[in-house]
Amino acid sequence: MSVNPASTDDQTLLRAFAERREEAAFRVIVDRYAGLVFGVAMRRTSRAEGAEEVAQNVFLALAAKAGTLGEVRSLAAWLHRAATLESLKFLRTEATRQRHLAMIRDHQDTEAAGHASGTWKEVRPHLDSLLDRLPERDREVLMLHYFEGLSFSEIAARTGLGAAAAQKRGVRALEKLSRLLGKRGVVATAAVLGVGLTTELAPAAPVGFAKGVATAVLHTTAAGVAGGSTFIATLTAMLSTKAAFATAFVLAAAIPVAREMTRQPDAAEPIDGIVIAPHSAANVTPSAPAPASGDRLDPAVFRAELKRIQANPEPDDDAINRLRRLMFTLAEAEIAEALAVLDEFENPEPLRDIVGATYARWAELDPEAAIVAAGASPPNRWGYYPINGAWQTWAFSDWEAARVWARDTKTEYDHAFLYWGVLDKLGELDGMVAVKRAGQLADDDPDSGDAYLTRALSSWARHEPEAALAWMDGNLAEPVKRDNLIGDALEGLGDEKPAVALDHVGLIGNPERLREVRSNIYWQWVLNQPGLAAEYLASSGAGENWDANTLRSAGEGLARNEPARALEVARGIVDPAGRDAMFCGILCAAGERDPLLVVEAAEAISEEAARTNNSLGGFLRAWSEIDAPAAAAWVSALPEGGKKEWAQHMLPQ
Repeated sequence: MSVNPASTDDQTLLRAFAERREEAAFRVIVDRYAGLVFGVAMRRTSRAEGAEEVAQNVFLALAAKAGTLGEVRSLAAWLHRAATLESLKFLRTEATRQRHLAMIRDHQDTEAAGHASGTWKEVRPHLDSLLDRLPERDREVLMLHYFEGLSFSEIAARTGLGAAAAQKRGVRALEKLSRLLGKRGVVATAAVLGVGLTTELAPAAPVGFAKGVATAVLHTTAAGVAGGSTFIATLTAMLSTKAAFATAFVLAAAIPVAREMTRQPDAAEPIDGIVIAPHSAANVTPSAPAPASGDRLDPAVFRAELKRIQANPEPDDDAINRLRRLMFTLAEAEIAEALAVLDEFENPEPLRDIVGATYARWAELDPEAAIVAAGASPPNRWGYYPINGAWQTWAFSDWEAARVWARDTKTEYDHAFLYWGVLDKLGELDGMVAVKRAGQLADDDPDSGDAYLTRALSSWARHEPEAALAWMDGNLAEPVKRDNLIGDALEGLGDEKPAVALDHVGLIGNPERLREVRSNIYWQWVLNQPGLAAEYLASSGAGENWDANTLRSAGEGLARNEPARALEVARGIVDPAGRDAMFCGILCAAGERDPLLVVEAAEAISEEAARTNNSLGGFLRAWSEIDAPAAAAWVSALPEGGKKEWAQHMLPQ
């Protein structure tokens, strides 16, 4: 029996489509929610064509899951999360291809909504990802109220909550959303969010958009395609022309091999019951792009170019990169020819990058054959480059298959080298996925589990420090492990963003671990950028909050490059013990090179510092080697007391 779609609830429409393939029912659902899905996709991708592709894939997933969504209370909430996840997948593939992930995430089309106030311009880039982080019930209440327009009494009837409880949950959900935005530096009160969400969650989709999406998804029914998996597979295959994306990522951390690749997005993964359809059917083998006629491998020309590269006393990066790009155009037979030519060269340097790219291309076409051949390649010749190129390419295109192979295959290669490159890149693209993958690898190899998680978290922290550190703070429970992982991630972050890393060391609970991490971060910073490090120490209140050992280390590091600036910073420390500690560090570093420059530090330190810290003695010995009479005269001129007595005792005779 057919239904009257216009006046029917979502669940009845879904059943009508799933059980009887009533196209009118599915079209009504698409028409109801096209604005919501398109709005999410537009905010996340900032591109109309990207938003349309995302929306088409979301409704394709809905068609596939129509018969299994009977328990979903809010289809709007389900579609919002599906659109958010599919948008992230789209961004990852696009960002990898173009190396413009930051621009894609940050750029927002202000014409997508007509009420773009200054606040909402800042909120919009974060809205959907943070909504997705809310508890499911909180997100459901917000979608029912602000998108579907239900009153709280109507929400109560839908969800089983009381009306007052539903309203309270909605208010608290807005407050949580406000706090999450605050962690990203965006100020938006719960009241502001409440005013804007109604229009923000569902901007108008382009004219004809819903009809076009519904028609695309239902297209195959006209050909009499049966329901079930064949129907969905055919629909998915229909979209496969959009599925080939050129991507580029760094292979391996210990042995970086930059390469370009063509791959399909990750296979669909169920998350809280949601399966986002991949861009192409799982049972459709993607065809590799045919190389352009001008890029066909000519073994003689290839051999001559390799000889020229090896004969060059300096690495010819342009020539190497040109050949690497050529490798990613080869057909399988040409790959065998390329490897045969490469094997003619006794000296592998500097051809390893080209070898890695060749095996990576092979893995795009036949990953299992490539990985077997890479494993048979003598490690002492090409190192880890063949196995890295093959396995890591495989891991990005078919994670489970690559993971199972690595877990079950014992080779002379250290599997950590295989994993680290993938975790590094995943941490850059999607930290949560990197953490998930690290957990799976830990299940396979428990002894190295912490190392994998550290790698993933460190990479995530370098690219999205606030999100990564918030995750660590909320999800790591065991104290020692927690402090170690956070400390390692902060030290990695300190290489690129030392001020951010130092601002977050308070997350470490163990005082000794905290001091160690803080000292390591600041020491490296002060050696590389002494001016910026000095400014941070002077303006951040560190002189009053850091322990004496850390300040001593900071003074020593800063004085190695800028002793005068180190003295200036030390003078500004109000706490006497902290000031003493930094002066002692300055004496340790600079006294032996120019005692007169830092004699102020020797004069300023207290008697206690002179007796408990050997820096004064070291300073006097160094000064005596340069100018013994001057050192002796300085000691004689000291005021009578314990400090003078100690200095006389330490002065070389």
